[in-house]
Amino acid sequence: MCGHDGHMATLLGLASTIAAHKVSIPSNKTVRLLFQPAEEGGHGAESMVREGALEGVEEVYAMHSWSLPLGMFGIRKSGAMTTEMTRFRVDVKGVGSHGAYPENGKDPITAICQINSALHTIMSRGISRKEMAVCTIGDIRAGVVENVIPDFATMGGTIRTEKTKVSEEAKSQMTRIVEHVAKGLGCEGIVRFTEVTSAVINSPLPANALREAVSQTMGSEFLCEEGMDASEDFCYMTSLSLIHICRCRRYAVCRSRWSPYH
Repeated sequence: MCGHDGHMATLLGLASTIAAHKVSIPSNKTVRLLFQPAEEGGHGAESMVREGALEGVEEVYAMHSWSLPLGMFGIRKSGAMTTEMTRFRVDVKGVGSHGAYPENGKDPITAICQINSALHTIMSRGISRKEMAVCTIGDIRAGVVENVIPDFATMGGTIRTEKTKVSEEAKSQMTRIVEHVAKGLGCEGIVRFTEVTSAVINSPLPANALREAVSQTMGSEFLCEEGMDASEDFCYMTSLSLIHICRCRRYAVCRSRWSPYH
C-alpha cells in the first residue's frame, strides 16, 4: 500500500485482523505487510525490490483508493489494471523582443500554445478509438514580465496508455508535432521523454481469489471490473511473484464541491 494516511490506517486495520485470525494461516506461510513509498513517479516499489522487501514472496497484493462508489472494489481479472505513464517536457526556443514590436522577435508563447492544442489531436485523431490513451499538460511556463516577449517557453505533462505500442506511437506523433509547429512559427521545438512506469497487469489466479473473498464477505454487488487510468510503480514487483492490485472507495465524494486528485 502507498503511504497516504487512509492507506496506512487500512493496512494497520488489516494487520489487527490477521493477528486475530493467525491460527487459520498455514504454519508454512507468512503474511508480510508493506507500505509502498513514492509510488507515483518516485520509484518506491523499485527501491523496495532492490533492497529485498519481497525476498521469498510468492504473491503480492496492492490496494489503491480511487473514485469508485462508496464500498465498491474494482478488481480486473485480465488486462491492464493501471496505465503505462511517460512524462514529457516540451521546450520552445524563440527570439525575445519588446511587446510593442513583436515583429522583431519569434514568439515562443504563441508557438507553445499552438503545440498544446495540437498535441490533444493525437488522442482524438492519431490513435484508434479502441485504444486507451490520455495526454495531459499540467505545467506551462514562459516569461517574467507583461510587456516583453521571452525567448523561451516550456511545458510538461504525461502520456498514459494501457499498451507500450500505443505509447510509442503517441510519442512519435508528439515529436513530429512539436518540431513542425514550432518551426512553422520561426521557433525551435524539442520534446524529451522521461520516467516510464509500466502498466500493472493482474495475474488471473490471485485476482479470482480476491474477487471470491469480496463476494463471500460483502456480496458480489460490491465488485466491478474497473481498472484505473492513473499509474504507479507496483509493476516493478511483477517479475518476482504473482501480483494483484485492486481499487476501492472508503468514503463518499461530493463532486459538486471538488474533484479528487486521488
